[in-house]
Amino acid sequence: MKSLKTLWVPFSIILWVGISAILFLPLLPIDETRSLSVAWEMWLHKSFIVPLLNGAPYTHKPPLLFWLIHLSWWIFGVNEITPRFIPMLFSMGSVFLVYRISLLLWPDNEKTAKAAAILLSSTLIWMVWSFLILYEMLLSFWVLVCVFGILSVYKTGKTWNWLLVSLGIGGGILTKGPVVLVHVVPLLGLVFWWGGFRKRPLITWYAKGVVFLLLGLLFSALWVVPAAIEGGEAYRHALLWRQTAERVVDSFAHRQPAWWYFPILPILFLPWLFVKRAWQRLFTKERREEIGWKVCVSWFVSSLVIFSFISGKQVYYLIPSIPAVILLIARNIIKWEEMDRSLTWAPRGIGGGLILLGVVVLFLPMVSLSTNTGTLPWRVVIPVACFLFGVGIFLFFRTFDSAEGFLKVTAVCVAFTLSFALGFGGREILKRYDLKPLARQIKAKMDEGNCVAYIGAYHGEFQFLGRLESPLISLKGVSFIEYLKKHPDCVVIDTIRVSNFGRLKKKAFCYIQPFREERVIFMLRGKTYLDYFLKAE
Repeated sequence: MKSLKTLWVPFSIILWVGISAILFLPLLPIDETRSLSVAWEMWLHKSFIVPLLNGAPYTHKPPLLFWLIHLSWWIFGVNEITPRFIPMLFSMGSVFLVYRISLLLWPDNEKTAKAAAILLSSTLIWMVWSFLILYEMLLSFWVLVCVFGILSVYKTGKTWNWLLVSLGIGGGILTKGPVVLVHVVPLLGLVFWWGGFRKRPLITWYAKGVVFLLLGLLFSALWVVPAAIEGGEAYRHALLWRQTAERVVDSFAHRQPAWWYFPILPILFLPWLFVKRAWQRLFTKERREEIGWKVCVSWFVSSLVIFSFISGKQVYYLIPSIPAVILLIARNIIKWEEMDRSLTWAPRGIGGGLILLGVVVLFLPMVSLSTNTGTLPWRVVIPVACFLFGVGIFLFFRTFDSAEGFLKVTAVCVAFTLSFALGFGGREILKRYDLKPLARQIKAKMDEGNCVAYIGAYHGEFQFLGRLESPLISLKGVSFIEYLKKHPDCVVIDTIRVSNFGRLKKKAFCYIQPFREERVIFMLRGKTYLDYFLKAE
């Protein structure tokens, strides 16, 4: 209970930003809408073993997130609000685990543990992913369960702590597949460096590690085996092979070169990148001799290297490893305070960054962001810029006598700034991503008995938003030509660039709205679609 009371500031930050997102932001296609659509179809068809998307088995992700969404629906009814609290709760669980891990690495130094919790909860990418209905917060939690288990075994020698590793592996696999092993296995294997194990203790450690890793795999097999049997041969192949080995060797999505992560690493640590004492003396000999330093470096660097050689890459793949660097930063900041208690703490770097960002925002009404977005109106820009200036000036000239006060006030200011930006700028920019009106039109057309076809790769954008009870017809390539010739009254959904919009007359549309940066999404009859898009060419 004491640690929970201690963490009220980081918990409040996560909840405040998350609730702001719920109030102001739509569900974002394609990822959030897809997650809820899979959960909706599983719920609708009572298919709780094999995930479904648009009437077919969905092989890209295991079902833990969907099961948790079902649990929220079972308690509160089908809605879009309660699922958005799921990543927030796992984010808070991760913050609690980082606090506990810090106490294992640096016993009797609660200041470092408090600092780590505050730093993590207010790291920009962590705050954003804490309210998105995606898998990273769940995966981060399970990775931290594993790390906590590994360090507990190392510190206490008690075998039962290995069960935490098994639980984390099983939960991670049920969340996002075997990728959890990338974050955990290297830390286990590098115990000879960070833990100083030699010979017999090392052999015993590895033997137990393998046993409890297999136990974690066995735990996940309680779902994998029934799903592989029920889903059929194609689902089995995709689940057990295509989503693991093929992603590593030659990814079918998000392919990037090996060096891709290194230029974007600074993004992971905003806004704390601008705090000089977070990084100064981080690699001194004194720091490098600490077990905690070695653990965190083993954890983050090994994950970074492995992900660099995996074909598919996204910046958020590294989110479960961010706590490793956050722990190092927290320790470094507290070390500075211990070395000289007369130090004055001033967040000038973050304050100056916010002031500079406010200047940039003032130019947005003069610059077209995209064809659809155009220029942001002054009614949006002025409040955001003023808020940025106000918070920036406050932080730039504010000084603190303690590192804890500096971190708390700065973290809260950053969280309020993000929340304010979501309420004004985010709502204005992202309204073009709100597909709920179109989804309701699709539902109405289907209820009237119309067939509805989607041109291109369909990712379930409308299943949950429209509460659709039957699949859309997905037409890829040129297959739509013959299909629409046979079904001229079929309602077609497509997305085109604004530059091609002139081919169609407005009266031809059943529904139309701007979508994303440069596109328009619309509904119209199949015969009209063929007439305007094929004859024009």
